[in-house]
Amino acid sequence: MSGMIPDIHLYCDGYCAVCPYRLRCSVYEQQLEVFPTPASRDMANPEFWARYHEYLGSAALLMVIAGKHQNLDVDAMLAEVDGLADPASHELALAAGAYSRALPPVWQAIEELLPAKEVEWTRLQSLGEDSTDALADGKQIKEAIEVLRQFQNFLQPKLSRALAMLEQSGEEDALLNGTVKSALVVMEKCLAGWSVLWRFFPELHDVIIERIAMLTGLRSRSQELFPKAQAFIRPGFDSSFQLEEDI
Repeated sequence: MSGMIPDIHLYCDGYCAVCPYRLRCSVYEQQLEVFPTPASRDMANPEFWARYHEYLGSAALLMVIAGKHQNLDVDAMLAEVDGLADPASHELALAAGAYSRALPPVWQAIEELLPAKEVEWTRLQSLGEDSTDALADGKQIKEAIEVLRQFQNFLQPKLSRALAMLEQSGEEDALLNGTVKSALVVMEKCLAGWSVLWRFFPELHDVIIERIAMLTGLRSRSQELFPKAQAFIRPGFDSSFQLEEDI
């Protein structure tokens, strides 16, 4: 497809469903070829997993062929990676993992509170409380939870990858800084989501503030470890590209 933005997939958050640049992303285009129908993109559908494993097998084969064609010593490359410190054991990666594991109890608590809140919102609306719009409130909550769930397991692998690149390439590496920039942007989106839940669920203030503290700690530590990431300009997302009509 014409008008592709080079390497945009390297710096995204993986949330293709809401990305205005997805039709200018070569990886998204490839995904549509592998998973062309809604059924094939449904993880609950066996077709998804059949196509997924077929795609992984093809990708692995292509990597081996490319390595041989370019006279690359794949075994030596893997040995070099094995000799590096495990980024998953770094305190930043561990903190990101702790954050992701801390979210399921929040979803359970919200599910238990929502029915009563919906009844109360409807009651207030029936009394003419103009400031209370049950549909609008419900939409805000749904969108906030959707964002937080979407990125629940995003930060640990993304930051682990950045830590590995930091050891190999140093803090000037563009891919490293773009990777961390995408993580920092996700953190801001999640903090906005938590602020919505804070407003609507005073019963959960103690729980929510703990998650906010975990996330702000991750953000501060990431900015310390990767001081050049915030200023990195990601292709498409942070630079000017004219959007094609999304059809």
